[in-house]
Amino acid sequence: MKKRQCPSVCRSIASSLALIQLASLAAAQQLPTPLPPPQTIPPPTELLLPRKTPSRVLVSYAEVVGAVNSNVLSREVYLQWRRDFPDGPSLHTTDTKAVGFWPTATTGLGSDMVCVGGLTIKGKTRIQVWQLDTNSALPAPQWDPVSATWTYPKTLIPIASKTTLYEANVAGRKNVRSLFPNQAIPSRVFVLFNSSRDLYELDTQSGGLVLILSASASPGVETEPGLLGDYEDWMFGDHTDHGYVYLFASLNPSPDGASWLLLQDANRDGVLDPGSSRLIGADEWSAMGFGDGAKWEVP
Repeated sequence: MKKRQCPSVCRSIASSLALIQLASLAAAQQLPTPLPPPQTIPPPTELLLPRKTPSRVLVSYAEVVGAVNSNVLSREVYLQWRRDFPDGPSLHTTDTKAVGFWPTATTGLGSDMVCVGGLTIKGKTRIQVWQLDTNSALPAPQWDPVSATWTYPKTLIPIASKTTLYEANVAGRKNVRSLFPNQAIPSRVFVLFNSSRDLYELDTQSGGLVLILSASASPGVETEPGLLGDYEDWMFGDHTDHGYVYLFASLNPSPDGASWLLLQDANRDGVLDPGSSRLIGADEWSAMGFGDGAKWEVP
């Protein structure tokens, strides 16, 4: 006895199986492709300089003097405050701020501002300006009648805002080696990049970044090979004889005895004087009066 044929039913089952297979294949194709893990880079250990003098921070509180420094490996910025209490002691407070990048350079900028430069774990150079909140009165000392003593509070000035002015991975502008303010124009900061040793000026209001002094030949820009030196420290200030002065110091003098790279703004107009940059040694340092503390007004 022959079995009955059911072509229509078999075709229907086959079609259903095919649709299920196609649906499964489509679902598999729609699964998100795993992304590769984010690429990170090691910390910039070449900028772990043996000595770095904290930069002074000017604030609106008359009784407070500040400074800023950083620790590259721990990714911390230190705001250091000294408060001189009237008829009381001078107390120091260090306010540690964790940051999400390696802070390789810091400086005070104008009044109530701090500039921080560094490198992100993705290899981008970052420069930020922190605005300090000085609108509130500082806490006052408290008198304890039981112990008949005064309790003096810590000085902690909050950060009102952080603005990232520069974040990029551009040849010649990688890794901030040093930051220092334009003493004549508080809204501008000088930036020395470690990758090229070129000196730029950053306008913190417009975000403009301009090359002003090159370590190697660059069209239309003055060249100063002395920028290639491995300077461990730097200072700036207003000198009675030489105007606004910026000095990079080396712990290891060159064979000719030069230990400092000098940059000048003699007329205090905010522009580095063309042709004024040069390496100087101990004799010229003394002859120019840089060793006389009475001639300096360090900001």
